[in-house]
Amino acid sequence: MPICWISSAGRAIDLSIKLNEKNMELTSKQKGNLTELQCLTAFIEQGCGVSIPYGDNSKYDFIADVNGALLKIQVKTSSLKDENAIQFSCRTTHVNCAGVKNERYSSDDIDFFATYWNNQCYLVPVAESSVTKTLRFAPPKSGQMKGISFASEYELAKQLSKLGGSN
Repeated sequence: MPICWISSAGRAIDLSIKLNEKNMELTSKQKGNLTELQCLTAFIEQGCGVSIPYGDNSKYDFIADVNGALLKIQVKTSSLKDENAIQFSCRTTHVNCAGVKNERYSSDDIDFFATYWNNQCYLVPVAESSVTKTLRFAPPKSGQMKGISFASEYELAKQLSKLGGSN
């Protein structure tokens, strides 16, 4: 791995720790940028190459090179849904003079969503999402198991191994 990648990953981790330690109030844009940086770092740590599109006009945030397969990744910031689950939006929002337009992502737009929570990157296929995606750390109190997505199944290393491993 080139030294510049290790250095970049170290800086991202340092920034993440500093922001968490100071419990800084961040704008939604800053939170999104931090989540993206954490996900990029996680992919690099797994040995994947990453490329970021120029400008803000792509439906994806970065391309991950997983053993020669180029995957379009959209990063989403998660929030705590309850004490045992996180949730993120699977929509994109466009604002113009005509108003606000919310659209779901399709498999033509992206291949995966990535999110980062408690020092873990999660990778969710776009085909397994709807308007929102909930990842659970424990079964719900209701005991319902059908249709439940457990976070452990979407950990980055586990998902990369399903795709043929990391680089």
